[in-house]
Formats: sequence, C-alpha cells, structure tokens
Amino acid sequence: MSVAKRKKASCHTYTPGKHDCGYCRRDLSNEVRIRDIDCMLESGRFMELCPECFAAGVEIGNHKRTNRYLIIDAVRAPLLCEDWAADEELRLMEGLLQFGYGNWLDVAEHVGGGKTASACEAHYDRFYLSSPTFPLPNLGAAVAPAAAEGEGKEREKEREKEREKEREKDGEKPPADADEGEGGGGGRGRGGRVSGKAPSGRGGGSTGSSLAEEVCGYMRHRGEFTVEWEDEAEVLIADMELIPNEPPADREAKMAMMRASRPLQPPSLPLDERARRRDFILKHDLLEAAQLDHAREKGATRDERQLRQAMRPFAPYATSASAHESLIRDMVKEGVLHQKVAYLLASEEARIGATYDAAALLSSAEAEFLLDFAVAPSSFVVAKRLLLTEAMRVGAVGLSRAQELVKSQLSGKQAAHVYDFLLRVGSGAAGVMNGAHAAGSETSTVAQSQQ
Repeated sequence: MSVAKRKKASCHTYTPGKHDCGYCRRDLSNEVRIRDIDCMLESGRFMELCPECFAAGVEIGNHKRTNRYLIIDAVRAPLLCEDWAADEELRLMEGLLQFGYGNWLDVAEHVGGGKTASACEAHYDRFYLSSPTFPLPNLGAAVAPAAAEGEGKEREKEREKEREKEREKDGEKPPADADEGEGGGGGRGRGGRVSGKAPSGRGGGSTGSSLAEEVCGYMRHRGEFTVEWEDEAEVLIADMELIPNEPPADREAKMAMMRASRPLQPPSLPLDERARRRDFILKHDLLEAAQLDHAREKGATRDERQLRQAMRPFAPYATSASAHESLIRDMVKEGVLHQKVAYLLASEEARIGATYDAAALLSSAEAEFLLDFAVAPSSFVVAKRLLLTEAMRVGAVGLSRAQELVKSQLSGKQAAHVYDFLLRVGSGAAGVMNGAHAAGSETSTVAQSQQ
C-alpha cells in the first residue's frame, strides 16, 4: 500500500467548509493550505490540499505533484489571549455547544491547533467563567499574554484542590490518583461545575457524584433525577407539533393520539409524580439523610441494619425525616427490651433469682475480673455460655459478633473486656475462643483500647 493510499484510509471525515482538501475533504478554512496554481489557470477551479496530503504526494484530477503551488496561511488574530486566535475561540464555543461542558477531550479535538483538553478547560475557566462580564468574556480588556508553560499545571493543581474540598463537603472521599492531565468532566468542581475525567457521553458521572446523590439517584445542582419517573412517557408525542391555524381534523387527530397514549390516566400525571418525588427529596433532606444512614450503619448491629432496610419503604409516609428516624430508634429500643425480657424469663425458668446465685459458678480469676470491671456474675455466666456455644458452632467468633450476641447482657465496653478475658484465660473458653483470635477477625487490643 502506497503512502497516499494509507493517508486516504486513515483520514477523518469532516464537514466540507469553504476551503476543503481536495483529497481527504478536511475543512481548511482555519488552517494552512496548499493551492495548485496550474489547476487554477487551466480549469479556473481551485484545487487545495492539506499539508499532510501534499507531503504524501497525492495526485487527483488535473493535480500533479509537479504542478506549481502556493502556500496560503490562515489569518490568526488574538482576541482574548496571545496564544488563542479568534477562530479558535469560535471553535471552542462550537465544541462546548456540540459536546457540552466537561467533555474537554472532544472539545479539544474540535478546536484543533494542538490545543489539549486541559488547555481548553483552563482557557475557558480563565476568560469566561472567571470573567466579570460572565457568561460573556471581557472584550474590553487588553489581550492577555500567553500562559507560561508551568502556569497551566499550577492552575490545574489549584482546581484539583478545589475539587477535593468540594468532594469532602459532599461527603465523598477524593480519588486515590487525581487526573491532572487531559481529563474531561466527571466530578464536580468549584461552584458545582463539572471537572475531572470525562466519561463517554454527556458530562458528569458517578465518579463526580457524592455518595448521597448516588444512593438517591438525584442530582442536587440540577434539581433532577438521573432517571426520571416514567422517563419514556412522552416518547409517543415527543415529535408532535401543534401548528397555529391548522385544520381542525389534524388538531383532533393529534389530541386523540395524546389521549390514547395514556387512556386511563390524566396527561399531567407523569409531571405531577416527578414533581412530588423531587419535593419529597427536599422535604425529607434525603441527600443528607443518606450520608447519616451510611455513618449509622457502620456502627449498627445486623438486626438494626435489617430493620432500617425494612423501614425504608415507609419513609414517604412519615411527617419528616426526624420523625422517621425517631420511630426507628424506638423500634430498636423495643427490640433490646424484648431481648432483656426473654433473658429474665429464661433466668426465672432456670431458677436464677439474684446475681449472687451465679457467684458459685465462677473461678477465682473470673471473680477478680468481675470486681475489676463491675460486671454482674449472672450476666457474665450467660454471656460466656453464649460465646462458647457460638464458637463451637462456627469455629471462630470475632469481637463485633461477640458484642452483638451479648448486647442484652453487657454494654459494648463490657463485652470487649469479657471477650479479651476469655481469650487470655478460662478453662474451656481459651481453646475455643483462641480459634477466633488466630483467625484474625479482631484482636484483644480493641478491648484494651476501650478500657
């Protein structure tokens, strides 16, 4: 395959402009172009080539590589900055209009001229977003000097710090390795603007979303859901156009189609339901509540997590988010009381009427331990039995599981001390409980840190 054929096979498809390459059809309106003088004299028509095709020696029509040629340079006049010409400013606006803010890779490719994604983002942030005449640039100011080589990197570092602060404010951890290169828009930067690495499609993605927005599927800065309720409700009538003074028959046919799209529901139902869901998000502060729920579930027991999960469908019927949370807390307390009642009934059935009845079942080391940490003998005996039974059943018991098992008998700190004591001493306890200790689920140092 010749050089010319390789060039033709690899060239991009561009919309022909006023001056386009006669071989690869690339728009040369704002680029250097090569004009064939002999073709112009013979046929009266322009034959222009881009520098790449001309360097490859292509021949097409009356154009021969031995013909005389003229090099025509594009006029470059700076408008806002010395290293950005007016035509590049125009292509920057066209790229943002076509690809959207944040897709800087596509915008940079549209601008061309060697402009990188980070350079396009920095230029737009400097002369448009930070302009005193925002959203328009300050055309009355003098042309700014070209940005220094390291200035773009410094600006990118400053923007990355602002993004991290915004993520921390939204309750999201910053990424392990921030993309300071030619990234597009993915996260949320200063003022809620999109920045970071560009996803495919429209700007803004889950990587820039906070945890609360990801859980709720709601974008707080736009006031919309990621996927609206019945998002395909308007598909059948999306292309319908009501023209003024159209024939009554056409108008009636369109209205009949609109009624047929939702025969059993009013036409405004999807809009009303979407508005109700947005109001519910704001009324119950679900964006903040999602972050609080995530923090609560970290320290909650398994039963409490299951209860919260089961109660979520009833949140819309609560008067407020605080009322719903108060209800869940009361139900958790009720569950703990049920466990204590079950313990008392079991103690009565075993004819245990007072705490000193269990003192005879303790060794000297256990009695000394209970005195040091103010643990009731009966609670210790029941807790020890529960832990040993669970250890023999599963083979290993971690600290968190142990605290969950004996939460009706002991507090979290007391359970940690008992767990640590059973790991260190105790006839049958040491052999069984040490299996959990060797398994590495949690060490006894947790109890020591809580002492």
